Amino acid sequence: MSTNIDNEVQRSLGKLEGTLNEGFKAINNRLDKINGSVQSHCKKIDDLETFRDNFQGRMSIIGSVAGAIGAIITMIINRFISKN
Repeated sequence: MSTNIDNEVQRSLGKLEGTLNEGFKAINNRLDKINGSVQSHCKKIDDLETFRDNFQGRMSIIGSVAGAIGAIITMIINRFISKN
């Protein structure tokens, strides 16, 4: 009689172990997909930050050049006005 109970316990434990193994496999697969998504997002964020930094640098240079040109034009206009 006790062998039947032992067999039932062993069978139940085997089912439980199989269920747990499948559950862990599913969790690991999901984590792998999430990690892939996170890495993809990190690459996109890095690309956007690089673009933004380059854009800010270019706009700073363009602003400086525009300011210098504006100063030169102002000096030329002042010379024409002061000669008259």
